[in-house]
Amino acid sequence: MTDIILGFLIGVFLWGTGALVVKVITLNRCNPYKLNEGLVTLIGILFWAATIVLIAILATQPD
Repeated sequence: MTDIILGFLIGVFLWGTGALVVKVITLNRCNPYKLNEGLVTLIGILFWAATIVLIAILATQPD
């Protein structure tokens, strides 16, 4: 039961992040509700992956 709830919450979080990224990139001209849910979720995953990679790169920079 907890895996279903956790999966739902992760999906909603990633979709919400993807929807926010789509709205910001398109300057609020594209409605993420009309796009494919999988595409918007993938955009959210890519956003967080890029954020993690950027943090890792910045953390390993010499002072």
